[in-house]
Amino acid sequence: MLIAQLGHIAQMGSRRWLAEPDPVERLHLEGWVREFLDEPVTRAVAGGIVAAAR
Repeated sequence: MLIAQLGHIAQMGSRRWLAEPDPVERLHLEGWVREFLDEPVTRAVAGGIVAAAR
């Protein structure tokens, strides 16, 4: 469920980034998308998120 939710957040950010005409906001959204590309969700990352939420 966690991985699916993070995937939806990445999808939403990507769609907003692609559709954004304002260059300043587009740059902000690029950072949001890049976070998912540079730090993919692995089992270790998901385990760390779950552990932190406990």
